[in-house]
Amino acid sequence: MASFPSATIGPLSARCTASFTEIKNIKTRSKTDFRVLPYAPDFEMEELCQLATEVNALIRFATVVGASPRFTTRLRLVSYCHIMEADFPYAVLYNLLRVIDRRAACWTLYERNGDDEVCEDRKGRRIVCQYPGQKIDQLARLSKELRMSIGHILRRMWRKDMRNAFSHAQYYLHDNGDFVGTKEISPISHDGGPGQGKTVSVSTEEIAAVHRAAERYLSSFIRAYKSSIEPFQDGLPHRIESVQVQWDNTRGIWLWAQ
Repeated sequence: MASFPSATIGPLSARCTASFTEIKNIKTRSKTDFRVLPYAPDFEMEELCQLATEVNALIRFATVVGASPRFTTRLRLVSYCHIMEADFPYAVLYNLLRVIDRRAACWTLYERNGDDEVCEDRKGRRIVCQYPGQKIDQLARLSKELRMSIGHILRRMWRKDMRNAFSHAQYYLHDNGDFVGTKEISPISHDGGPGQGKTVSVSTEEIAAVHRAAERYLSSFIRAYKSSIEPFQDGLPHRIESVQVQWDNTRGIWLWAQ
């Protein structure tokens, strides 16, 4: 099973820094007025990597002691849902595709039409992709245009029905670990009579497979991302488009300046 880095993985791409206008100034030795780059995504990804590593340790332990298949299925579902709902990898992949296609970077994933125009709702508000399925759809559209497979792969990995049933506690597990959604067979909080919809049914083998795929997706992303930002962590200022970024070795944080 994969083991993920536990150290802070890095910042948002420098391309998003100019959009942050209310950040505390920090005095440095440089004549340039550098500021702290917001690093909430760093914390999110560090937590995600630690969670994935610890869940894997529990799964290995459960296998050694002969725990029930239901126990390992629950652990896999927790890890799978956390990995597949993480925003940062989608945002980075989305912008890499946009750059490859010679489009401007955009760190908010909007619903877009075929002409790359941001879609709006009836009140004229831009439609933001809030859910993994929406973000994957945007990635899939772009990657298909570029004849790349990442969107198709993510679509195959994403089980919205299983995620929803698990996250809303609308499921049960057979003794062998197989997963069954209960929304369509329960008389509670249900629109229409039981049996009106399609029941979610996922075998323990399928859950193990999508969990492994999610682990490999996270591990590949983290390793590629860390190797990409490493050259910029030399403590020197680097100009990227309209901003400068600099790694503060003492505090382990990124600084930026226009």
